[in-house]
Amino acid sequence: MSDDVQAEGGVRTPVFGGGVAVGLVVGLALGWAAFSPTTPGLPPATTVQTPTSPDAPAPGALDLHGGKSQRLVEIVSGVPEPSGTPIQEVRSSFTPDETVLLHGRWNPGSGAVSVHWTWFAPTGEKVYESDLGVQSDWTNTWVTYRGPKPMAAGTWRVELTEDGAPLATLGFEVVRDPSDVPVRQQAEAFEAARISDEDATRLGLALRAVLAGNAGAPQVLAALPTGLADRQVLLAVSVFADQATKLVRVGQGATLGASVEDVVGAMKRLSVDATKATVELTLVHSSIEIPNRPGHVDARTQADVGFTLTVGDKSATLLPAAIARAGAADGTTILRQLATDAGVDEAAWQGSDAKLSSFRTQDYVLVPGSLVAEPLVHARTVFLPAQLDHAALGHAVDLAAAWYLANQKEDGRYMYTFFPGKDLEPPDDWCLRVLNAVFVMAEIAVARPDRPEIRASVVRAIDVFKEAVVDQGDTAYVDWKLPRADHALGSTAFLLAAMATLDDPADRPLMRKLARAIMAEQEPTGRLSTDFVNPASADRPVDQQFYPGEALLSLVRYHAATRDEAALAVVDKAFPFYTAYWDQEKHPPFVPWQVRAYGERHAAGGPEAMKDFAFAMMDWMLDTYPTVDVEQAGWSYAGSLSRNSASTGVYAEGIEAAWALARRVGDRAREERYGNALVAASRYAIQLQYREHDVYAYARPAKVLGGLPTNPAVNEMRLDFTYHAISALHAAHRHTTPTQWKAMHARAYP
Repeated sequence: MSDDVQAEGGVRTPVFGGGVAVGLVVGLALGWAAFSPTTPGLPPATTVQTPTSPDAPAPGALDLHGGKSQRLVEIVSGVPEPSGTPIQEVRSSFTPDETVLLHGRWNPGSGAVSVHWTWFAPTGEKVYESDLGVQSDWTNTWVTYRGPKPMAAGTWRVELTEDGAPLATLGFEVVRDPSDVPVRQQAEAFEAARISDEDATRLGLALRAVLAGNAGAPQVLAALPTGLADRQVLLAVSVFADQATKLVRVGQGATLGASVEDVVGAMKRLSVDATKATVELTLVHSSIEIPNRPGHVDARTQADVGFTLTVGDKSATLLPAAIARAGAADGTTILRQLATDAGVDEAAWQGSDAKLSSFRTQDYVLVPGSLVAEPLVHARTVFLPAQLDHAALGHAVDLAAAWYLANQKEDGRYMYTFFPGKDLEPPDDWCLRVLNAVFVMAEIAVARPDRPEIRASVVRAIDVFKEAVVDQGDTAYVDWKLPRADHALGSTAFLLAAMATLDDPADRPLMRKLARAIMAEQEPTGRLSTDFVNPASADRPVDQQFYPGEALLSLVRYHAATRDEAALAVVDKAFPFYTAYWDQEKHPPFVPWQVRAYGERHAAGGPEAMKDFAFAMMDWMLDTYPTVDVEQAGWSYAGSLSRNSASTGVYAEGIEAAWALARRVGDRAREERYGNALVAASRYAIQLQYREHDVYAYARPAKVLGGLPTNPAVNEMRLDFTYHAISALHAAHRHTTPTQWKAMHARAYP
């Protein structure tokens, strides 16, 4: 089944590597209690009450009745993305003519479930019904209200039944005036109350003087422009020194001036070297009440906001930077942590007396020696388009290469996974992904002869995997055992590609055997089997999305090094099969590897049809998943591919290859289109990367600096998240001059 989303229906969660942002469920022992055990008096945005039917649940409230299958996890309401069905914004208030979309999350089960959806107006009148069969492997569904418009103002309810039995009841609100939608009120209040970057710098420098013992609250307030101290904005300050958190204080009071006085009092009690301390400023305002439900917290976390939970007379607050650093994009974990910090039972967030609010912030950091407070999003400094010159591409690649070097294990493998917020490196590994990193590092090593340590690192890694090669005489393949068995076609392909890139003459005999093993996997149809050991049981349909493209690219690279024509014969024989396969199975992960393979094969004298195939795939990719702009998603996600932020790095490899192909053949329209997408995706990748001013809060900066997490809201670092993005940045840097990149940048950001 395709993972392409239908306007009404559902899909299973894709299992494609890196294609899904997986929420990290972390334990409660995160040390978050130090971040803010007390709740500030957050300035609220106004709210409007509308008519409510006596039997309607509160807007955003969900009552799960369980149903027969116990498969339903949660339902949230929202508005769809402009380009497709998935929710652009989760909320429980809508205007009468907006499209209301319900997103259901389900556990996989045995057998399909028949679900009936009934929509009731505020008067209690039944106005719309629909049915949806939730298939066994579906984990997400999207159901749209298609009843009469405009919708009546008031509180609506939706009732779900599963095979006739009660399953769930959900409430949402319809308001007449768009300005009465709370998230819009919040946005307007945020814009009205925000301070300028220049004022944030003035405030930060004054607070640094407090740390140095050279100023107090009067001097800090005097640094602010007239009237700013009276603004309904609160100040929170975090101080970091020696890779440790020294202070987190949310100022008390009704205005910025009052909270400054409170924060300064706490700072004056610190004993730190002001010249070595990092000061983080958080301007807190525009609070709205939201449903105390994990789905709403999940969605708001993606938007980089903070939360306050109040249970009776107890409360706690979590700032967005703390949430981002902990890597806890899971709403249940955040709600439990808030309850624990408030001093109540961790499940108290579910009680009827629990109230949850979400607030917007402006975040800045003033690092040692800097005279400018840099804006932060998701605990990383903002990387603006103006900074994206040709040198920035090279610097990002250098940082990533240094990250791999700093995290190479004693046996030569590269670190697989790291959780910065927990300072945890789990004993996990996957041969295939480590070998892909080796391949990318080999490309960087060849481009940087001035950095012999990079080549030496790659040779060490290759030597590790040579020991795992099964030699069968004329063929050889990688057979890695720990911690998981991996006999995949892709592992052998990446070892071959890395060796062909370095092209050590002493490796030629083994390269030939690896290539012959890949060739032997080709079936009479041209299809490549994807497992060397158990093809009948392990050659899964989903593997065709990845491993054949990786193998074909490795054969093209092997031919470039050796001129072994047998390699290209396999690539050519595969071409008709995979073009027909693409006609039937259009999936995003298939695109980048096949584009790279057939783009490079075309450059080596392949037929024009290969160029056309590469363009057709990339056109589909960008039509289906266009890059998002800053107005849609803010700086955290701007430039990522729509609904695929976690996979933008791997897809950017394909975008760069398609752009290079279009430029080579003189297709100016595609060169411009692909170039715009490449520039945008490059900015997103560098925004995601941990750069020099982003690692002050972590215990071991060398395990963080230069690497990339999966997306802005989840800080799990896995080596494949880094190598895909860096591969694209490295190729863009290598294939352009500063002048060419400047022209591309000017088109993408006119």
